[in-house]
Amino acid sequence: MLIEGYLQTHTKIQEQIKVVDELVKKGKLADNAMDIGREISKLSGMINLHLNSEDKFMYPKMAAAENKEVQNLAKKYQSEMAGLVDVFNTFKVKYNTKGHILENASTFAGEWKQIVAQLSKRIEREEKELYPKYQE
Repeated sequence: MLIEGYLQTHTKIQEQIKVVDELVKKGKLADNAMDIGREISKLSGMINLHLNSEDKFMYPKMAAAENKEVQNLAKKYQSEMAGLVDVFNTFKVKYNTKGHILENASTFAGEWKQIVAQLSKRIEREEKELYPKYQE
C-alpha cells in the first residue's frame, strides 16, 4: 500500500510540473510570474511531503533489510536525494515569488528545465529500480 501512495504522489508531482510548464509557456513571463511562483511553492510542498514519508518509512525499513543490496540501494537513494533536495530548495527560494522570478528572468527558463529533468529522472529511477526492491 505504501508504494501505491508513492506512485500516486509521483503522478501528482508530474501533474504539478505540467501546471508550471503551461504557465511558463503561456504569454510573457511577467504576466504569469505570480502564478508560477505560487505553483512552484505547491510543487515544493508535494516534494517535501513525499520525501519526508520516504525518510520516515521506506528508507529505514530498507536499511534494516537482511539483503545487503537492498540496504545499499536505500543508502544510495537517500544520499542522492539530499543533493537533489538542496538543488530544488535553492531553486524554489530563487523563484517562489513574482519579484524573484522577474529579478532572475534571464535564468528562470533554463533552470526550470534542469530541475524538471532532474526530478523526472529521479521519479523514473525510483519507479524502476528502488520501489520494486521495497517489501512492505
